[in-house]
Amino acid sequence: MPSPATTRGSLLEAALRQLEERGPAALRVRDLAAAAGQSTMGVYHHFGSKQGLLEQLYLHGFERLGQRLGTVPDDGRGREDLLAFALAYRAFALEHEALYGLMFERATPDFVPSDASRLAGLATFEALAVRIARWRPAAADPAADAHLVWAAMHGLVTIELMHARWGGPIVAHLQGAPEQHYVRAVAALLAALDGA
Repeated sequence: MPSPATTRGSLLEAALRQLEERGPAALRVRDLAAAAGQSTMGVYHHFGSKQGLLEQLYLHGFERLGQRLGTVPDDGRGREDLLAFALAYRAFALEHEALYGLMFERATPDFVPSDASRLAGLATFEALAVRIARWRPAAADPAADAHLVWAAMHGLVTIELMHARWGGPIVAHLQGAPEQHYVRAVAALLAALDGA
């Protein structure tokens, strides 16, 4: 018989697969239990409720994002390292669109992460703030600068994902080279901060 940790892990993996295949709004406890070869009571035993399951997926998403961002070198190359960080953020969002939607886009309207989980999610922002502070040690408020960079990264990625989902004229300029536009925008913001 598998240990509780193994069963919980297999349920979480099955939930991640369903999330990516169907999107957050279509995630159902009954389907998850069937996919993992468990009873619905088993899901409730490990996560308490669907909200508890979504909370664990949310935390898992930030853990994975943090791991991805942590692979980006911080070699003292300033803007180059920050651009690589921004590109890693974009790559994570594109590769894990449904998980990113759960984390940042209220893709499941009835799910509201707890304050503790949201604080845990802030670690990824804090990693950017630390990099900004190292890049510009004389900056008056590196956290405010990091907020601008994060907002640009997040906004550009969200627009790109929305365009990929729906198409149409919303962001026609992205049709050619979205990564190039993303880099251009983030680089321009970093250049402006560097000259501030």
